[in-house]
Formats: sequence, structure tokens, C-alpha cells
Amino acid sequence: MSVAVDATTSYNGAQMCTGPARGGSCPPCDGASLGEFMDTHALFSLNIGFTTCNSLGGAGSFSNVFTVASLTATLDVDECSPPCAHGVCVGANTCQCDSAEWVGATCACNTVTACNDHGAVVDPDSCSCSCDGAWSGGECDTCDEVLLCSGHGSATDVGACDACACDGAWVGDTCDTCDEMLLCSGHGNAMDMSTCDTCVCDGAWSGDACDTCDESLLCSGHGNATDVVACDTCACDGAWMGDTCDTCDEMLLCSGHGNAMDMSTCDTCVCDGAW
Repeated sequence: MSVAVDATTSYNGAQMCTGPARGGSCPPCDGASLGEFMDTHALFSLNIGFTTCNSLGGAGSFSNVFTVASLTATLDVDECSPPCAHGVCVGANTCQCDSAEWVGATCACNTVTACNDHGAVVDPDSCSCSCDGAWSGGECDTCDEVLLCSGHGSATDVGACDACACDGAWVGDTCDTCDEMLLCSGHGNAMDMSTCDTCVCDGAWSGDACDTCDESLLCSGHGNATDVVACDTCACDGAWMGDTCDTCDEMLLCSGHGNAMDMSTCDTCVCDGAW
């Protein structure tokens, strides 16, 4: 970039051109360099062209007051736009960050705080995070309970986001395992392990959790369970017999002197002879 300066502007040249006068005239200073100086924004190189200079009248020196015919400034701009947030501009759109924790083109991303200790910065310029575990959100500051507990529970502490309280029969650190023993009380199996909500009960066990002994089923409606906790043995009514009380014992029913009128009811005899 060049900057033009009014040709009539006078400058104190700080004796840029020194030396003996030549026949009363000024030394040839045309094209003398004012030098370079650095400020906080840019490096300037200035070149000056002189048209006149005034002798002091004494031998061997001349006045340091001169008139500038033209001045151009060549500007090597070290600009950073946007500016460096936590650093200094050291070149065109180049920032030198204050410390290693600041990253990104403008030193605006803090690797220590950006992800709240729950992840790592993966793109310094956008300061985007890759979150650990079940942490989510742009700054890894939200506990994703669905992710943490597989959709089958809740975080015991959303501030720690590391432990679950599982729903129903779901178990495991992330509530991702169906516990059939828990679901069906040890008396059946899950109908669908992916939903873990319905049982296929064993034997005479019934109920959503297979936790009830169905005596009518166990003993065919002709007796009672000897132990409803075990639900595996019957005490049969009347002349019914068998493990599940499903057989009519005519000998028992009719004392060996006749036959059951109806085996399905096992309650009436047709007696032999005079019996």
C-alpha cells in the first residue's frame, strides 16, 4: 500500500544527510532512506526525495530542515482479521497464541475449558468437541441418559453421567441386558429379549412375571398345590389321581365294585351286582 504526502510538508530530518558542503551547496541527498521502524501494527519502509536543503552557513555541515518533494510509504501489513483473541498477530492473518491451551486461527478456542473436561477439541477453528462416553452437546455439557442407559434407565447422577438406575428387568452398567430370571421370577423366559417386557411361563406358573401358582392349571381343577411356592405337586380331590390329578381312579371311586358313570366328572358309580 502506498501513502502520498503533501510535497510542501516540512520534516526535521535529524541530520539524515551529513557531510561537508560542496561549494556552498547541499550534499546529494535525493533518495535518502528515512529507515524502518516498527509499531504494533505494521512495518513501514519510507523513501524520501529532496528538492532543497538549507546551508547553515558554516563549513562542513548543513541544516537538518528540508522540504520533501515526494514521499511514499511501502506498507508490509501484518493484519489479522478477525483479530487474535488470545495472542498476537505475527503475519497476514497469522496469530501466535499466548499459550498451548489456546488454539485456532484466532487463538479463540481454549482446549482446557471448551469441552468441560468431558471430551477433546477436534477442530480448533470451530472449537468443536468429540465428547466422551454419554456426554453430548457442542461443549460436552449434557448427559445423554438414553445413550448412557441404552434407553432402559436413567442416570443416577447427571453431573457425573457414569451410572444408571435400570428400568424393569434390564441390568448391566448400561442397562443393555434383559434379566429373564428377574423378569419372569425364575419361572419362565422372555418372549422377546429386545423388549424384555413379556414372559412365557413354565408349568402352572402364571401372571405377568410368572410369580403366581395356578393351582387349577397345576392340578387340572381337581386338587390343590401342596406347596404354592414350589407349584409342582398336587393333593388331588376325591378319586382323582396322577401328578396333575387328571385321572379318575374308578377303583377308589367305586370301592372296586363298579365303574365311574362319567370319567370326566369322576363322581358317580355304576355298581356291580348287588353293590
